[in-house]
Amino acid sequence: MKKIKIKLIPACFIFGLCIVIMNGCKKNDSTTTTTSIPFQGPQNPSFETPNANWVGGAGTNGYFVYSTGTGFLPSQGVYYATIRNGFSNALNFYQDGVDFSHSTSMTFDYTLSFNPDGYTLPPSASVVAQILFTENGTVTLWQDSVTATTTPHQFKNIKFNLPSLPTAGRLTFQVSAALVSPGPEGTFCVDNIRVN
Repeated sequence: MKKIKIKLIPACFIFGLCIVIMNGCKKNDSTTTTTSIPFQGPQNPSFETPNANWVGGAGTNGYFVYSTGTGFLPSQGVYYATIRNGFSNALNFYQDGVDFSHSTSMTFDYTLSFNPDGYTLPPSASVVAQILFTENGTVTLWQDSVTATTTPHQFKNIKFNLPSLPTAGRLTFQVSAALVSPGPEGTFCVDNIRVN
């Protein structure tokens, strides 16, 4: 009678093979959720697309324009934003739907100047530039001012911290005159907005 040789497979190999098969058949109950961060800050932040995204307010002899030149501004690209309050107490430009929900600070470049427009004004006369955010109320994010005796301001890389702003809203840049009559004219120019 012919003997049949049987090769025994080591028990550890069989055990390992069973583990692999069981893991392969096991249902994956874990779910991975990826939350995308919405675009942060304003669209067209260096004003390189004229007449896009930003809306300018209207006022008597005031204006909002996309300016160009070779001076202190633009600091990024070809264009920058300019508002002048003229004879209006305040003039602004703004953008709706701006999201800062994942941002902690904002940086920008600007100039701010005072023009008495030919009037003799008291020392208290000034123009004020502000950055405002409106969503269920308005908060002032940043502010600066100049007077007739102040050298016009020209600054780059001005950075300020943002408060908690969990919901998108309106970002406004505004220049206004102190409450004297006649009021001075203020010119506020902005470029190269960045959020962090």
